Amino acid sequence: YQGLFGYTDNSTIQNLGLNNVDITSNSNYVGALAAYNYNSSTIDNCYSTGAVTDLIGWDTGGLVGANHTNSTVSNSYSTCAVNGDGNTGGLVGWNESGSDINNSYSTGNVKSNTDISHVHTGGLVGLVGSATINKSFSTGNVIGKDNAGAFAGSVYSSTINNCYSLGNVTRASGTNTYF
Repeated sequence: YQGLFGYTDNSTIQNLGLNNVDITSNSNYVGALAAYNYNSSTIDNCYSTGAVTDLIGWDTGGLVGANHTNSTVSNSYSTCAVNGDGNTGGLVGWNESGSDINNSYSTGNVKSNTDISHVHTGGLVGLVGSATINKSFSTGNVIGKDNAGAFAGSVYSSTINNCYSLGNVTRASGTNTYF
């Protein structure tokens, strides 16, 4: 759990910006602002710039590593360059279990550093499961092994509304590509 806030639980973080972060980690859950945003926690009107790198772990994002269990990221952005293993995204690595991302964006390039299969790499979010993303976008380029997408690496049982991406995707292999 590496970030300004390692773990949030039923918390609110508002109006906070992080400039020129430089995070290098060897663990799961890494994000410039919050590593694990959990249990109805809210991040609103926040941003990060700089670089976030996770050498061997899962759930790495430019702003939030994992946004989980009815939590929300809104009106926020990241320009961070993000490098990670699995579930790597420009804004959020893993958005899951009733959690939302609203009116947010990422502009940094995103890269998966792993050679293992079944990793999820996306310009905004690496993996989206049973969650919602509204009015959000990404513009960074994405490099991933498989399950790589300019907006999201993989999406299941989720809703994505009024979103777009402009980045290019380079994939070594795989079957899933999302806008």
